[in-house]
Amino acid sequence: MTATKKRTAAAKPARTAKAGKAKSKTSAAAPPTTTKKTKPAPAKTAAKKQAKAPSKKPAPAKTAAKKQAKAPSKKPAPAKAAAKKQAKAPSKKPAPAKAPAKKQATPKAKPAPAEARAKKQAKAPSKKPAPAEAPAKKQATPRTVPAKQTTTKKSAPAKPAAKQATSKKPADLAAPAKKPATIARKTTPPAEWLVGPLAPLRELAEAVADLGVRAVDDDASKEAGQALRERYADNWTLGVLWSPALWDACQARAQPLRLWATGPAQRGARDREFTPSFYLDPAEPGRLWYTPDPALPAALFVPLPATRAAIEQALTEFGPHTPSLDLAEAKTVRAFMGEAGFLRVPSPYTGELEPAGPHELDRHFNFSPVVTPHAWGSAFVDDPLHDAGTLSALQEVVALREIREQLADSLPRFTRRAWFSRAFVAIEMHSEGRYVWEVTYRPSRFASEVIAELNKIVDAPFPADLPLDVAAALHGFLFLDAAWFEATIAGETDLRQRGALVSAALAVVSDDIVEAARIARAALARDEADQVAVANAALQYNWQFLLEELGSRTASAELRAQITAVLAQGIPPPQVDEHGEPADLYDSIRDTEEQDDA
Repeated sequence: MTATKKRTAAAKPARTAKAGKAKSKTSAAAPPTTTKKTKPAPAKTAAKKQAKAPSKKPAPAKTAAKKQAKAPSKKPAPAKAAAKKQAKAPSKKPAPAKAPAKKQATPKAKPAPAEARAKKQAKAPSKKPAPAEAPAKKQATPRTVPAKQTTTKKSAPAKPAAKQATSKKPADLAAPAKKPATIARKTTPPAEWLVGPLAPLRELAEAVADLGVRAVDDDASKEAGQALRERYADNWTLGVLWSPALWDACQARAQPLRLWATGPAQRGARDREFTPSFYLDPAEPGRLWYTPDPALPAALFVPLPATRAAIEQALTEFGPHTPSLDLAEAKTVRAFMGEAGFLRVPSPYTGELEPAGPHELDRHFNFSPVVTPHAWGSAFVDDPLHDAGTLSALQEVVALREIREQLADSLPRFTRRAWFSRAFVAIEMHSEGRYVWEVTYRPSRFASEVIAELNKIVDAPFPADLPLDVAAALHGFLFLDAAWFEATIAGETDLRQRGALVSAALAVVSDDIVEAARIARAALARDEADQVAVANAALQYNWQFLLEELGSRTASAELRAQITAVLAQGIPPPQVDEHGEPADLYDSIRDTEEQDDA
């Protein structure tokens, strides 16, 4: 494994320095007596429209032990796009509120026909993997149950609304997955089918041959087009949290297309190969549709003029010739992703939706066609396995555990690399099971037209310069930035809801002490529920100055006394388990499920 620059406690990343030491509840030692803390309920949100549709139920894989990253094709299993409104309110007597985006709820559909074993397996309603032919066992992930730190006044949490959607019928598991990208390339000049209105494409193929682009013959062209249509005629595939809107858009895009040419292959992890592909609609021969690999949702194919310059730009901006990410010139955006207790991802074993804990998120992204299956911890500044080459099974197990190391006294964060744009897609794990996206990427307007169309189709707020592979990875989860929270807080009159929104907003800006102080001070001037939310955030992120300020301003004698006790004892650092995950994360998930069952 190639050595990668590793962070040390002395040289923490800029985000850690800005926010000061991140602190939260301790699991080992008895916590100091602090403000009573309740499980904040999910916050109400205007983001209901984010992926309202139901998800299609993925079926169990025949053997999950097989290398899962190889399944970009028809192994079904998406969950519907939007998580339920999920920012939990740190309550002080107010009961927690609803989540920032409605969890999807849709009726389950019957499993598609399959062999008898697969049929029985797909029917399993539980989260446990249904029996299959040599099923892979779920990884045992031992968790430490930490002593909970009391931080805010307790109250009975409000029951969350209905859970996310179930999934649509699984595909026939007995059938092998189709690979629309596996097309035999011609090494000779373009085929004879490029005649009449398509004749200019014969000349173009000759002009781009030095770029590694090769036109395919007539049969291969038709077969690839048919394979693409069949991909969207079946059930939702694993690795993308599909929504009906996105799926329908993919069906419509694929309908008229046939393959014109393929570009130089790009190698991925675990011997995976991506094939840049240029499709055409015979009715519009002057325009091509580019994708770095056919497994990318067809709605995200990029329209290009049929010119050498456009093809060269495509391969450089979004494909095999894309340079590595320069962190000095990169742009970073942060947004609220949701809460572990409310987010749902499909199980590759049963097709049932299950709470999105770190282990479940790892399995989901293991099938992703757009990001690496492995994730590295905050102790590393770059992908430690970028140049690792082929690893044996034992080497891979050891490496995947080692790279999850977290920077001391910081929030746990796991980062994946986007295959085609080289962007970094990180998930930051906060207390109470809150997840925050941190995406670092090279801004580009290359696909801004496609991003704008995607935002319109699925009602998403993705930045116009966001890479398409990143958008595919984020789709189906929440993506709510600080500006959204501030606008929503301003119009919220429900005290419980507002406290939850304040908590989520402070999580999003926890890397920027200036923005955090501005939002926190605005909350301190309002109701006690807002003040409690600020106190909890100050405890987690080690914002001692805000605790001192709140202690001197609050009208609540009880809250002032609790803050005084915390300041006297000191704030303990965050606790992580052997997997680099928050020690109390699965407690938060269990608490949320109990509230929902109640």
